[in-house]
Amino acid sequence: MPCDPLPDELIKRAAAAGVRVVGTLDTLSRTTGVFTNAVRLVEAGVRLLYGTDLAHPDVPWGSTRSSCS
Repeated sequence: MPCDPLPDELIKRAAAAGVRVVGTLDTLSRTTGVFTNAVRLVEAGVRLLYGTDLAHPDVPWGSTRSSCS
């Protein structure tokens, strides 16, 4: 998931092209733009797939989709 806010046109192009994004949202949660980008991408029709943050010792195992709500 990109860390900096994405331009509207890029989000529209990604949705039109059927792009899928695999996000490691917890790893990047300390950066600006990640969750806003995720919401905007999904609202535009981009499919957000679940990634893994398991390589990071400070991320608890067992995160679920509900933890991203």
